[in-house]
Amino acid sequence: CPALDYFQKLPGFPRPTHLDLDNQFTLVRGNLNQLQRAAVDLLQKGLKSGRPGVLGWMGQVLRLNQSQLVGLASHRLVADWDRQYSSSGFLLNLTAVLLRLFRPLTEKKVDEMLGKVDWKFVQHDWRVVFSDEQKLAGNKKRSDASVPEEQGEGAAMEPDRAGAVEGDEDDEPAILARAIALSLAPHADPGFFPTDFAEDFSFITEVFWLTGRAMLFLPILRKRFDEQTMELQRRFQEARQRAELTPALAPAQDSAHKQLMAHIFGWEAQIFDPDFLQNAARWAGFCAEWLRLQARAPDAKGR
Repeated sequence: CPALDYFQKLPGFPRPTHLDLDNQFTLVRGNLNQLQRAAVDLLQKGLKSGRPGVLGWMGQVLRLNQSQLVGLASHRLVADWDRQYSSSGFLLNLTAVLLRLFRPLTEKKVDEMLGKVDWKFVQHDWRVVFSDEQKLAGNKKRSDASVPEEQGEGAAMEPDRAGAVEGDEDDEPAILARAIALSLAPHADPGFFPTDFAEDFSFITEVFWLTGRAMLFLPILRKRFDEQTMELQRRFQEARQRAELTPALAPAQDSAHKQLMAHIFGWEAQIFDPDFLQNAARWAGFCAEWLRLQARAPDAKGR
């Protein structure tokens, strides 16, 4: 449990004082914010040289996790431990990063930014619609024409084709582009990230809809947290009952208790982070205003 590393050294853990716990929350949130800002900086540089691939990767992460987690039976939401799905921490951090990418839109001329969000994105762009068959069928035709014969169908993307820019003084965009290409090999179709979709819509439109998609994970993650908490509580109760019968098993009871409390503290450290909550509130306010404008449009019913 990664959270255990942050909290197990607190005095009195798993029952630390409120002051010690608040201080540790501040430390954890500071580390998270620093890493998230670094991720945003790296992504912004990558977007300059390979926007379709960067946004496409984030869209794929959201799509794959949504297809797995939405509608999943409650008792299977503890599957983090089986490594079948992305962890709650990863999805929370991805959402936080998208909120940080989105935040500048709420700090500029908001009325102008609102007018730049294209509602037609949901009708055309595969990163939000997530109905792959028709979109990928079209991409497949393009990719078949562009893949050299010696590579063949399903060949891995070459790093040089991932949008790297030769001669760029800053190597970080090229590094990110190559990392994305290598992370997808050998399963990626070279035509999977269609360039024509990216040209149709602005970055403002794309980040608006991707952030909205990510925010839909929060109630799912909350449900998953509750299910995992119940499972850890069950394990703790069983360990405590065994320790009452066999005192030598007391260390197992203590370990189960620490796992439970670290799980709870780790969630609270992330979900109640003031930066995360402020960015989420900015996103919600922007969305509410954008929806109000859609309702007043002449073709509001169609939208």
